Amino acid sequence: MGIPGRRTELRGLVDYWVVGYYGPLVSDQAGNLYGTSYAGGAQGNGTVYQLTPSNGGWIESILHSFTGGSDGANPDALLASGQ
Repeated sequence: MGIPGRRTELRGLVDYWVVGYYGPLVSDQAGNLYGTSYAGGAQGNGTVYQLTPSNGGWIESILHSFTGGSDGANPDALLASGQ
């Protein structure tokens, strides 16, 4: 995990499920990071993902994989924080 207030390079961290990610990422109080990707996911229509700090690295979780149906497709906007 990075030093607070200091940028940390995350390029190459996410796998093929997250393609064309947008930044900046949104963080929560636990240090998790959240973002969107334009492509990738189960249908190739984009994702909302979470990066969780773990033992000096990160664990990637897909929170939502867009289907291209009523949930939309290919998000090209940043996430909003509810903090």
